Formats: sequence, C-alpha cells, structure tokens
Amino acid sequence: MVQGGILLNDSRGLTAFTDAMVFMMILVIALSLIAVYVHPASISEPDASEILDIISESRFRISDMSGLDDDAVVYLTDLLALRTYAGIGTAAEYTEELLEKYCRGHPYSAEIAFGDKTLNLGGGGFSAVSGASASYPVRTGGTVDISISIGRRRPSVSLRSFP
Repeated sequence: MVQGGILLNDSRGLTAFTDAMVFMMILVIALSLIAVYVHPASISEPDASEILDIISESRFRISDMSGLDDDAVVYLTDLLALRTYAGIGTAAEYTEELLEKYCRGHPYSAEIAFGDKTLNLGGGGFSAVSGASASYPVRTGGTVDISISIGRRRPSVSLRSFP
C-alpha cells in the first residue's frame, strides 16, 4: 500500500522545483521590464515620400469614388486628376482622410495639379520637415503632379486660469 504520494515522500524535490519556477518567473518579469525601459517602442515621424508612394499605388474602381457607372480599376492618382479637373468624385476627401490618419496630428499640405487646375488639401503656415513631389501619368492622357509637405507636430498647450 502506497501512502502519501509525491508530496509526502519527495517534499525536498518539490520544494526545489517550486523555488526554481518562482525564481524563473521573477527573472522573466524583471527582464521584460528592463527591455521596455531600455528600448521603448518609438513611433516614427511621418514621411512624405512614403505617403506619396501609398497614394500612387492605391487602386479603386471608378464607381467607388465617383458617381460614374464604370467598374474599371484605376489608380488613385487618376481619380485625383478627375477630381481636380472636373470636380467629380470623392478622391480628394479620401486622400485627405488618408493624410490625416497617416500624419497623426502633424500639419500637412498637399497640392494636386492637373492641366491648368490645382487642388489644395490640408493647411499651411508651418515649416516642412518632410516633403516629396512626383508626377504620375493619367490613364486618359497628361500627368498629375502631387506635392506633399509634412510639418512638425505642434505641442499641446493647456491654458491656465489666473485669479
């Protein structure tokens, strides 16, 4: 007849095992905290050339961005040219929303030129820390020129009340 099992017959081995596990857990927690404080996750600043690449590589159906009944897939730059020249579609609003999300509070401005017409997105009045511009061929002919500037995020200021 076996009495007690592993807990009663081998208490020194179990104690050593439990002690080793507790020590390892404390060590893992300490190392993970050190790693967080030594190498904090840094959020990179927005890069104008990167967002310009995203805009130029994005593709949509014409019917998704305009009131036209055409399911052809074209680049966003084609739809921006259509919006700039003829005022048709929502490509400018989509691009502005894309810039807002990408810039994460940094001021930005974008100038889109097609033919003799220009469309401006974002605001001005900031010094640019990142800028990029490029020309893209338009499916119907011509080129659309896009310039993007991104400024430094303005620090948040809290107003104090004085007595």
